[in-house]
Amino acid sequence: MKLLTLCILSVGSILNVAFAATLHIAVVTATEFENPNRGKSFAGIQTRPERSVQRAVELALFESSTSFNAFGIDAQLEVIDLNKDRPMKDQIEQIHPEALVLVDTPKAEFIELAQLLHELNRVTVNVRHSDASLRDQLCLPTLFHTIPSDRMYFDALSQFLIYRGWRKVLIVHGPTESDKQRTDILKQS
Repeated sequence: MKLLTLCILSVGSILNVAFAATLHIAVVTATEFENPNRGKSFAGIQTRPERSVQRAVELALFESSTSFNAFGIDAQLEVIDLNKDRPMKDQIEQIHPEALVLVDTPKAEFIELAQLLHELNRVTVNVRHSDASLRDQLCLPTLFHTIPSDRMYFDALSQFLIYRGWRKVLIVHGPTESDKQRTDILKQS
């Protein structure tokens, strides 16, 4: 949350100095699209907490409101919940041309959205996916990631294990293909 607040504050400061005094932020979600882990839990612990990105952005804007007021910045938040029955391009063309677009959608929709937003020259931020392939195969100059990739995360974890002198590690993973890919990344680290 602090990173998001800092990013919004930094962008807001730049906008105040260089451009107009309005900070446009768009959050693109896809609640209609399938989320295979929605409602599943392990031992009573929810595996994917339902914390909306919109709430996080609203909190970051609230925390930054004093600074925004001091700089004369007006922050405007727009939320777009994608509809399966309409073309994605039609839905995202309504986003303000200077908006910072935060995308919180399933991976398949994220890839399509990132490419469409790149064509529209919109600054896009990945707030959900840690998949390293998105950084390798979907390298766009308008796309930024707020979370570390699995490779970055496991490299840091491996460095910590080596620092502690823990050379023998037991890896327990789930049955899905994603689990196996993450295990391979950990082994490489």
